[in-house]
Amino acid sequence: MGNFLSLVGVENTKLWKRVSTWIMPLILAVVVIGICGLARMQTAMIGSGSVSISAGQSQSKTVSGGWRQTLEEQNKVMQASVDAAEKSDRQADKNQIDSEKFRIAKNQYYLDHNQKPAEVSDSSSNVFGSSYWQRVMNFGMGFFIALFAIIACTGLVAGEFSEGTMKTMISRPFARWQLLTAKLAAVIGYTVFLSVVAYLVTLGGIAAFFGTGGTGTPVLMWLGGSVAAVPGFGASLLTALLDLLSTIVYLLLAFCLSAVSRSRALATGLSIFLMFGGSFTMLIADNFSWGKLIFFADTAFSTFVTGGAPFYGITLGLALIICGVYCAAFLASAYVAFTKRDVAG
Repeated sequence: MGNFLSLVGVENTKLWKRVSTWIMPLILAVVVIGICGLARMQTAMIGSGSVSISAGQSQSKTVSGGWRQTLEEQNKVMQASVDAAEKSDRQADKNQIDSEKFRIAKNQYYLDHNQKPAEVSDSSSNVFGSSYWQRVMNFGMGFFIALFAIIACTGLVAGEFSEGTMKTMISRPFARWQLLTAKLAAVIGYTVFLSVVAYLVTLGGIAAFFGTGGTGTPVLMWLGGSVAAVPGFGASLLTALLDLLSTIVYLLLAFCLSAVSRSRALATGLSIFLMFGGSFTMLIADNFSWGKLIFFADTAFSTFVTGGAPFYGITLGLALIICGVYCAAFLASAYVAFTKRDVAG
């Protein structure tokens, strides 16, 4: 065990010797701060009336009867939409059911607790939400984290083939599967590091540009088909953890491509292309019931607890199982290719 840990240490040392390994967390922090600043400027401009609010950003309008009647009317409309969707034969209609049920349950929670939701009264149309923890949760840096993790992974795995240093690695007294596992542990550790950096900088950036108002307000989440009021810090950690799992899924895909192709350029390009290709699989899943079984359609794990299941008939647990099966296939392919092929050739 000690020898293997030392091997992981060697891989970490090689990873951190790359200049890009140090630059990417800095870029990530700059991007977070930059987006916070731009969002603050946009919010201020909307508040001053110099910029109009788009349809996607507009807040709920209060009807003449007050906020309670507003929520009651919304629930009637959404419940009618759910009833119609359940009878519909169109997959796109059915896919909206869970998110609509979540919105109905949220409104009912506010009514039952006589709590006026901020989205009814807040006219500033804040880009990230109305409370501190909602802003943190809605920020979303998963794409950049996945992108940087893929670059680090392909550099450490396929990069050694491209640079010719893999011949030296396999001459050491370790099994090939140990060498590959050490690389996997190193890149997963780096991915966790990037996620922690993004989370901490987001906490600070949101506080600096938007303040910490509403830190004591619980966040409503969709857990097990019902609304739960979760403390803001716990809700943000859960969301960050689910986003990290999503990133690791893409990381394992890049890991597999790196070991199989042995080309850093090909593995990096194909991994990023497939990550973008997720939008195409979402389109398929939005129109065909079997589409939810496609790998890329199920990777947005945090969506299940913050907005409802994106597809009809799927839960967070099922999405994790589906992606777990794909990831097992990725890892099996990577290990078979690395241990059986002529690495030194």
